[in-house]
Amino acid sequence: DRNLLRAVLIYNQPTKVVAEINRTSPSSVRYRVRKLIERISSPQFVGAARGLMFFNEEQAAVARYYILQGKSLRDTVATTGLPYHSVRKALSEVNGIIDGLACSQKKSSLLLRGTPNRDSLRFESLHQEHWR
Repeated sequence: DRNLLRAVLIYNQPTKVVAEINRTSPSSVRYRVRKLIERISSPQFVGAARGLMFFNEEQAAVARYYILQGKSLRDTVATTGLPYHSVRKALSEVNGIIDGLACSQKKSSLLLRGTPNRDSLRFESLHQEHWR
């Protein structure tokens, strides 16, 4: 996957040339590149890559195989050696951590930018009405 993206996006190789090397059709190369770009630009992928250090070993293994490498749930179970239920539970926990990190990042960026939130706007309007 990495070499495919590198060839097409970085080295600007035409999909026809890449398809000839891989003995596939250019349309299948374009489809694969499009799907890879969708996956690596998804919020789940970005969150898993950023939050890998916050996961325990089980969660990190599941995140690495299922989210980052795009393996199926069945392949993730086979690779990690964990029971199916444990993989599903770890995936749920990983998604919760990713959502928590995304929320905290949004809050901190709002605080850093000084964007007013609903409570501060309400306080300002009450303050202005009181001092008229």
